Amino acid sequence: QRPQRPFKSVPGVHCSGNSINFWGCSPTDASYIMTIITNKLNKPNAPISLLSTNKYPSNLIPNYGGPTAPEIVIPMAGGQKQVLKNELMKIWYIEDLMDIATRDNSGNHCIHVYALYS
Repeated sequence: QRPQRPFKSVPGVHCSGNSINFWGCSPTDASYIMTIITNKLNKPNAPISLLSTNKYPSNLIPNYGGPTAPEIVIPMAGGQKQVLKNELMKIWYIEDLMDIATRDNSGNHCIHVYALYS
């Protein structure tokens, strides 16, 4: 394995799709996202320290532009994570990951994902 590098955040940019919300559930609640990053075993990597007490799990991220924002920067829990080259990470809509309340979800959402290293 190669040396680890400090990983700070994951910017995501909407590139295509017809979903009415890209990162969250309601366009009226611009404080919370319902997008989460997991490892290959679906264990949350980020942001895990910011879970809200809403009805469904969501994350409070400072300066977040809302569920219809064209881009988002998801911080790693604790400020950074050590990541190995070729380490698999997944980006999920929390309802899909937890298999809850998916009945009313519709549309597709494709994003470009980037990595910010320390």
